[in-house]
Amino acid sequence: MPPCTNSKVEVVTKLDDPSKADKHEARKLSQLHEPERTRLWLDMCFKRDPESKLELLTLWDSYSAIFEAFDREAPHLDTAEWLAYIQHALPYAREGTTEGGVDYVGGIALREQVKPYRQIMAEREDRRRRRTERRLRVVEVSS
Repeated sequence: MPPCTNSKVEVVTKLDDPSKADKHEARKLSQLHEPERTRLWLDMCFKRDPESKLELLTLWDSYSAIFEAFDREAPHLDTAEWLAYIQHALPYAREGTTEGGVDYVGGIALREQVKPYRQIMAEREDRRRRRTERRLRVVEVSS
């Protein structure tokens, strides 16, 4: 997949590909229910970048484009729910408006390569395992 040009000075208003996730990856995500699906999509396609700003409408269009084909399986979030969830899931992301009136989400940038679903799930399982191990150590120490 070609990398997306991402000017850190300007608000990104067009992504090279509306979703950057191929149909095979999208099919895996489509089988999940919201908001888990949105969380995984964000992890797959975006990364933390304090200098980046993505136009809110462009981000919404990307989300909509990839999941509207699968809406019969699991309807996607409406705009307000989706925006609230992004702010919850990515606490470092911030909303803003340019002087020209363009609404954006700052603090996230499009990944150059989509992170595979399998990798995301393995990372989540690893984090879950480490949390459990820490809790067990705390219980052992306090006993």
